Amino acid sequence: MASKDVSINIFERIYSYIWVIVENITSIVLILMTFVMAAGVFYRYVLHSSLPWASEVARYFLVFIGVVGGAFGLQKGKHVSLDLIYNKLSEKNKKYLDAIKIIVIGYSAYIMVISGFEYKDTIGRGAFTNISLTYPRMAIPIGGMLILIYLLNFMVKKIFINKNHK
Repeated sequence: MASKDVSINIFERIYSYIWVIVENITSIVLILMTFVMAAGVFYRYVLHSSLPWASEVARYFLVFIGVVGGAFGLQKGKHVSLDLIYNKLSEKNKKYLDAIKIIVIGYSAYIMVISGFEYKDTIGRGAFTNISLTYPRMAIPIGGMLILIYLLNFMVKKIFINKNHK
């Protein structure tokens, strides 16, 4: 039993490190997007010139924040949910609803990973930056993998940790 606890503790530490890294990277991307957009606005309205690449780069950052940040929001429990209804359910029905949630979110994340890897390989380059569209498109499978990691942790907690504390 002790080796199982050690394995769970190692898994929890790795899981925590992953989300700290995701939070830091997403925060940096958000700051960069803010600076790029501010520079674009400054050039357009103060200098009466434009940075044609600014909106393109900001769009790439926004996709990253939307997909990867969405996975982060799921991990933090910040997505929309019907807690009022969920809290009124019996423990048995909560387990059924949790199982349905895992299946639906897991399948969606699986589709994000598989389709995302296929989609990232389609040919394309940014109009102004000439950046390969593979890079911004990688946010889709990365977000899907992060959601799958969250679900794995959710299931480990429900199966192993809840059983040990009864």
